[in-house]
Amino acid sequence: MEKYFLVYSGGKQPDPKDSKKVMDAWNAWFKSMGTGLVDGGAPTMPVSTITSAGIKKGVMSDPVTGYSIITADNMDAANKMAKSSPHLAAGGTIMVYQLMPMVM
Repeated sequence: MEKYFLVYSGGKQPDPKDSKKVMDAWNAWFKSMGTGLVDGGAPTMPVSTITSAGIKKGVMSDPVTGYSIITADNMDAANKMAKSSPHLAAGGTIMVYQLMPMVM
């Protein structure tokens, strides 16, 4: 099994009255992955970009809005898992990155 990093971007915030329904959908999705879910992740907050020239605060053109870490047999299986995410129903996108194992 390989590890995959799901990076969420875009999407709209749910109406407060729909918050429970949205969280229930996320929890059901997480549960559907069983042991394939390594870290459900979290939403992200405003961004800072650090360069050798200093720190710049502000929103990127396509900000990351959250992440999850999963395991899957291959990229196709990881893509299939990501495709059923409730984030897509909110108008967001998901980038799937395979994490390279590091020997330390």
